Amino acid sequence: MTEKNLGYFLHRFEKLRRDEKMGGAPHKPVLLLSLIDQFENAYLSGNRVFITPELIASFKSNWSNLVESEHSMSFAMPFFHMNSEPFWKLIPNEGCEIWVESKSAMRRISNLQTAVRFAEIDESLARFLEKKESRDSLRRLILSRYFPQKSSLFHNGDGGTKIVESIEKEIESESPADYQNRLKSLSESASKEEFEEEIAIRGGLFKRKIPKIYDYTCCVSGFRIATNFSLTNLIEACHVRPISQSIDNSLSNGIAICPKLHKAFDAGIYTISDDI
Repeated sequence: MTEKNLGYFLHRFEKLRRDEKMGGAPHKPVLLLSLIDQFENAYLSGNRVFITPELIASFKSNWSNLVESEHSMSFAMPFFHMNSEPFWKLIPNEGCEIWVESKSAMRRISNLQTAVRFAEIDESLARFLEKKESRDSLRRLILSRYFPQKSSLFHNGDGGTKIVESIEKEIESESPADYQNRLKSLSESASKEEFEEEIAIRGGLFKRKIPKIYDYTCCVSGFRIATNFSLTNLIEACHVRPISQSIDNSLSNGIAICPKLHKAFDAGIYTISDDI
């Protein structure tokens, strides 16, 4: 792969391919600012960009602070359409290669998460994003080019981090009834896309926290493997009450089990009773 200088990426960021209606779609610039935030806060390193709660939350925060047009907020669409830029490549999950080519299907974040394993950015760009000086240069360019009225007022803060921390507290401490009431209120006040992305953040945190609480041990079999790499692919978070029915990502609705037993539980082969 040819090494590229910072000027190359400054030029590419300034000439993003986007819909020019209503003053120009802000989605790609907001996503790139959010990507910079992830490197700034050490949530990302290297050239693989996974769809994490922190990245979605950072997008929501930056959108709220910067966008004044009538565009609808959507994280899924710019993550997909950034594939038209030479520094961004979508890596599909096995069997989803054709699905990733469907623009209409990728409007929903649930479909995006199912079909896309991660986005791969240019290795040269990743190295620049790991350096504060080049991050600052890229951020200034995006702000001055796409959000000139907000450029002098915008500070690279931790808005996304605050969103994640707030949701974590709700997941950890709220009763199932209070949690359900909160989600009901959110569903009534937000657009369909915004609510789905809110659920994506909550679902991602649920999947991360449940295995950790159980010390990466299957509560049915007692299975655990101690390794030097992540254990989250060996022990999974399972919803006791189906997420399709309750949309309940509170910790009281989760157990940690190994993948095969997870599939068996979801298939109804065995269940959990309050009597045991």
